[in-house]
Amino acid sequence: MQKLRKIGSLSLGIMLGLINLILGLIWAIVQLVAMSNPQVATMVLDPTVIILGNWILLIYPLVYGIVGFISGVVLAWIYNLLAAWTGGITVVLNDKPSRKSKRK
Repeated sequence: MQKLRKIGSLSLGIMLGLINLILGLIWAIVQLVAMSNPQVATMVLDPTVIILGNWILLIYPLVYGIVGFISGVVLAWIYNLLAAWTGGITVVLNDKPSRKSKRK
């Protein structure tokens, strides 16, 4: 067993930013599909989504990505502070090389 004592703030920020960017793109597509039916759009969607129209394909992923990056950096910073105090998270890693990596 090994301890995870530190997380790179920038690397976690980039990873969460990209994940949230993809989720924002998916959510924007769902919103556009819902807007294609006017009855559903007026019943379900927020009026600002209807006003923004096709711009949500750019706005949602951008905002989700920026918020994901910022939250990743903050979470890594908080984890690093707490890990210095508590010792971090115990992680079990495979120390044995896999069969594929053995040379013949």
